[in-house]
Formats: sequence, structure tokens, C-alpha cells
Amino acid sequence: MRTRLLPLLIVLMAAMLLALGIPLGIGMASAQQQKVVVDRIDDTAHFAALAQYVTGPDDERQDTLESELESYYEVYDIRVGVFYRTDVPMANAPATWFLPETGEVREAFEEARLSRRSQNPHQIWPWERTRLVVASPVIRDGDVVAVVVTDSPTGEMRSRILHNWLVIGAGLMAAMLLAVGAALRLTGWVLRPVRVLDATTHAIASGSLKSRVAAAGGPPELRRLAHSFNEMADNVEDVLEQQRAFVADASHQLRNPLAALLLRIELLAFELPEGNKEIASVQMEGKRLAQVLDDLLDLALAEHTDADLRITDIGALAAERVAAWARPPRPRA
Repeated sequence: MRTRLLPLLIVLMAAMLLALGIPLGIGMASAQQQKVVVDRIDDTAHFAALAQYVTGPDDERQDTLESELESYYEVYDIRVGVFYRTDVPMANAPATWFLPETGEVREAFEEARLSRRSQNPHQIWPWERTRLVVASPVIRDGDVVAVVVTDSPTGEMRSRILHNWLVIGAGLMAAMLLAVGAALRLTGWVLRPVRVLDATTHAIASGSLKSRVAAAGGPPELRRLAHSFNEMADNVEDVLEQQRAFVADASHQLRNPLAALLLRIELLAFELPEGNKEIASVQMEGKRLAQVLDDLLDLALAEHTDADLRITDIGALAAERVAAWARPPRPRA
């Protein structure tokens, strides 16, 4: 029973842990990406605020913007650029990075050019070697004059997500080990009374009627079952004891009349001719009946004595019975 109950408990607990762990892992991955997206939005908003007041290539504020973009790229390895609505760069870092014709960067740029911040990027998983693109419009006098675009590598973010997943996995494994230990203890606690009951039943079936289920732990239902089993065994033992007492008493009660009957047959034999076969047959059957009564008495006492095993010649016993039951020959006229 334990081999069937334990796997079922383990499967149920594993399913429950996975039902908790998978949403937790997805939520942590989403939180990590959202944190990066918020940082990029703040960065693009900062650069958009600087680019808002740049009026032309000779403006000193453009030099400041270019310097900050270059420092930003060198420190964080994030490509960043401020592009006019005509795709011409106001400032970009690295200097060789321009707007592509297609792809996520172009889509984010087109969204921001319509005075809308680029949509939230799709969730990036640890096995996806993609980049994170965020764009913000540069607004002057209510019009979009340029767009700030950042193109970030995601290796560090994917590493953090993977690390968090490993921590969650380790926690789930530890919880699973604890659950397996608890399942082992639980099944042992539940099935211990069942094993004791099974052993006691086997002992009673083998002839040890004094065996009883010892008091043990387990659920209340199994403890009540053990108590009921002990009561049943007591009743069965009482019935068998009454049966043995009846057989022993009947054997004793029949021995006296049988002994008197055999004595009268002996006395009758003196009145008949010597060698009378009918008298001899009656005496033999009387002795056999006495042996049957002795066997019944031995059977009644068999619970309290050791078995007396003897070899019996079945052929001789069968021949003796055939001769005893055979019809006597008719006398000749």
C-alpha cells in the first residue's frame, strides 16, 4: 500500500509546488525586466530634456548632449541616439550607430515620432539573445522635433533572471525534499497500524489465537479498527474455548456409558460360544468408538498441548475398515 500511496502524495505535492513556483518565476522575470525598462525610460527622458533646448549644430548644448551620450555609452555599453524626425542624428553614441530601416528600433522610433512612448517590450527570457529598445519623444512647443532611442544589451538582466530562477528552483527542491520527508512520516504514521493489524491477522490465522493488535498510533479510524479487531478476536477465542469445553465434556460424559457397554459385552461374550465373530466385531467397534472419544478429547486439548505426530499405514487402516463394514456371509441351509 505504501508503494502506491507515497508516489501519489509526491506527485500531488510536486504539482502544488510547480503551481506556486512557475508563476513566481514568471513574476520575478517580469519584475526584473520592468526595472530595466523604467531605468531606460528615465534615461531617455533625461536625454530628451537636454535635447529639447538644442537649436542647431553650433549650439553648445548639443556638445553637452553628445558628451553625455558618449559617456553613457562607454559606461553602460548602451547604444543611444537623438534623431530628428527626418532620421538625421542630432547626437548619437557610438557615432557609427544610425537608425535601421526595419526592426524593433525603427518601430520604437516611429511610435515616439507620433508623440507616443514606445510600447512596453515583450518579455525577454534567459535563453533569448535579444536587445531592449526604449524610445521617448523630444517635444518643443507642443511638437515632436526629435526622438531619443536607447538600444540596451540584455545579458546582465537575463543573468539576474536566471539566478533568480536557480534560487527559486533550489527553494522548490528543498521544499520538495521536506515534502517527501513529511510524506514518508505521514504514510508511516498512517500505515503502521495497518502493518500491525496484518501481522496479527496472520498470527491468528496460523493458530496463535492469543495474538492481539498492540496499541499504536495512526488515525483515529485505524485505532478504532484495531480495538474492534481485538474485540472480535476475543469473541472468537471465547466461542472456540466453549466449543473445546463442550467437546471435552461430551467426551468425558460418553466415556462412562461406553465403558459400561463394553463391560456388558464382555460379560455377554462368556455366555456365547468362544470365537463368535459378531461379539468380536461388536467389541472392536466399541473399542474404536472409545478411540474416537479419546481423539475428540485430544482435539479439544490440542490448543494447550504439543502435536503428537505419528506415521499411519493408510492401506492397513482402509483394509480394516472394509473388513468391518463388509456384509457377513449368509449361513448355508
